[in-house]
Amino acid sequence: MKSKLCRKCGKAKPLTDFFLEKRSSDGRRYSCKECDHVRRIRYLTGLTPEQWEHRKTLKKKHRKTDREYAARYRTKHPARQLIQHAWAKAKRRGLQFDLNQHVAEIEARVAPMVCEMTGIPLKVNGPCGFNSLSIDRKVPELGYTYSNIRIVCWAMNAAMSHWGEAALRNVVKAWIEKEAK
Repeated sequence: MKSKLCRKCGKAKPLTDFFLEKRSSDGRRYSCKECDHVRRIRYLTGLTPEQWEHRKTLKKKHRKTDREYAARYRTKHPARQLIQHAWAKAKRRGLQFDLNQHVAEIEARVAPMVCEMTGIPLKVNGPCGFNSLSIDRKVPELGYTYSNIRIVCWAMNAAMSHWGEAALRNVVKAWIEKEAK
């Protein structure tokens, strides 16, 4: 197997330990993957490899408590979580957003923890289910503005996003009429 000398660490390593690089005469980078990894860590974080490993260890050690804290926060502040997710989605899609100016009003609307359209009790934690808390945009083109949102269960939001409110209403109405016969 062919080997190459890394110009950073000075060790001879197999060619597979070097990234491909078209500009190089042998088609491989001048430094090995390990040295490139260290260089990227320093460039992106300003940390030495030892500091980076220590940070990763701490992160792994506290992962469970971080998840528990996040679950408690979601339970205590469900409206803020909704607003945060809506803001990220609006930013990604280039939509209008003014919900951060109406936090108190949204918290008041979320507090009863029931869907504004169906009256179904909503849940905050656990896996996403039909009754998970969600924000629906009445007119999707208008974005996440306070006058354009309603607090609904995830099932209603998903169904309306695919077919619209009128189609969903017709389907449910036909189903109820058929069940009544």
